[in-house]
Amino acid sequence: MKKLLLFAFTTIMISGTAMAQTTKQEEKKDLRTAVEIKRDQQKKMADDAAHLRLKKAHDHKEAADAARKKQHADAKALRDKGVKHPVKAVRKQLHKEHEAAEKKKEGTK
Repeated sequence: MKKLLLFAFTTIMISGTAMAQTTKQEEKKDLRTAVEIKRDQQKKMADDAAHLRLKKAHDHKEAADAARKKQHADAKALRDKGVKHPVKAVRKQLHKEHEAAEKKKEGTK
């Protein structure tokens, strides 16, 4: 009986850990999309402001602010689950992918 309880407890702990890992991965994907949206909207906002399209720039700023708030909430949830510096890790990953795409583009020319 004692072995059965120990085995059941171990099985529950392992399955709980596996489920937590998949949740973290999904939240990291959400954080990544929030960072990408924020960056994209900020670029559009700056371009519109430079060309004096102020109404569009204001709309892009509001979208960027909403993405920033989502990014902050996702990062806080990940930090609560034990991930250190989630936004920094996502930015590094995006930067590496962007550099790889640039190198590939230069290599094909």
